[in-house]
Amino acid sequence: MKLTTKFTILFLILFLGSSVQATIVPFSDNVGDYSSPARSSGFPHDLGVVKTFNFEVGDVLAATISGTWGNAAFSASSSGADIYLDNILVAQCIEFASCWLNSTGTQSWSYTFSSSDLLTGILDDGMAELRVVQTSSTNVRLGALTLSGRVKKVPEPASLLLIGLGLIGLRLTRS
Repeated sequence: MKLTTKFTILFLILFLGSSVQATIVPFSDNVGDYSSPARSSGFPHDLGVVKTFNFEVGDVLAATISGTWGNAAFSASSSGADIYLDNILVAQCIEFASCWLNSTGTQSWSYTFSSSDLLTGILDDGMAELRVVQTSSTNVRLGALTLSGRVKKVPEPASLLLIGLGLIGLRLTRS
């Protein structure tokens, strides 16, 4: 058996038989303050996608989104609103609650995705859309929003195959 044939068989055994090494990568993306246009009727009103967060594609192991009710333009309040990240309700301000009128300034909120949220694979595509539904009058005011977490990134089999084929080609040219 030729050396190149042995090398090819060895590579295929190693490539197909080995477990591909995954890397755990932290991610973080943020958006600055958001203020919706003033509105006084017709609730609930879907304000649409406010931000698309982008991060590494892979198996998301942990994720948290955080922000504030109120922002630099007006720190003391926000209208009632439901905040969704990829169709998961992550925050809610109800009319007359402390987030709606807070005389001490912005009010922090955060949502940590549960394992059942993450098992759906909803964040595994490397992007997440933040959607706002206004539920009471005036303006939705959100302070800086941050999405952070960890993703398990697995090298693509096609990339590994190309590297392997390159090594085989290199070996063939040297024999």
